[in-house]
Amino acid sequence: DHPKHLTHRQVVRSKGHHTLPNIIGPFFPRDDPGRREFYCASILTLLLPWRCIKEIRTDFETWEEAF
Repeated sequence: DHPKHLTHRQVVRSKGHHTLPNIIGPFFPRDDPGRREFYCASILTLLLPWRCIKEIRTDFETWEEAF
């Protein structure tokens, strides 16, 4: 058994299965003036598939540039 088998789970979905995220907490971020970086980071990390943050943006670009 894996050491974290009691607390972690991996689910393999069948081809064609669609899962929608259910966001719990504050409202989805808005593109308000002064909060553009937060908005871009939130949208990119929530809606793009990624394993490592470098798949979304490099160390040398802002979240807005990656957006």
